[in-house]
Amino acid sequence: MLRFWLVLRYLLMIGAGVIGTYYTTRASGFNQWVFATFAVVMGAGALLSLWHSNAEKIAAKVGESRIERINAFSTPDASPADAP
Repeated sequence: MLRFWLVLRYLLMIGAGVIGTYYTTRASGFNQWVFATFAVVMGAGALLSLWHSNAEKIAAKVGESRIERINAFSTPDASPADAP
């Protein structure tokens, strides 16, 4: 369940934004401002959530490649000169 949390969080926030937008068109007065603000906040949160999840994936890939590169330099290669 946790590996799908990023996608689920995005879909929940974008869904709440869409519902807020729908109610914005149906309401009037102060309630229209409340629903519009809610829709904007949920839309921004969904975009930030999506951006944050991509940043995490890129950081994980870069970190793995750095670890592999460090391990490659720190382990000596077996060469025929080292054979007994």
